[in-house]
Amino acid sequence: MSKVYGYCRTAFACDEEIAEQMELIRAYCNQHGLVIEKYFYDNGGSGLDSYRVELSDLLYTIQKGDIIVVKNISRLFRDMCQCMSFMELIDSIGVTLHTIY
Repeated sequence: MSKVYGYCRTAFACDEEIAEQMELIRAYCNQHGLVIEKYFYDNGGSGLDSYRVELSDLLYTIQKGDIIVVKNISRLFRDMCQCMSFMELIDSIGVTLHTIY
């Protein structure tokens, strides 16, 4: 069965911004009939860093048919090459990415 995962990231540690992203993802999922299995969040991780603990944990968790929901693509990566590599990886697994903005 498909699972839905939310991913949030802030460049500087900010619990309020993480909470806002989680709420936005929750509202999006409610609108689209999706139920969040788990949130992953890197609080204070640069979008230029290719390694982030929670993003790595998310990659180890996802399986074919799963869905990742993010506020916008910049929450994943700021570098387009890294972003495209990530997109190719999750596509090869069979995971769908939903971006709200």
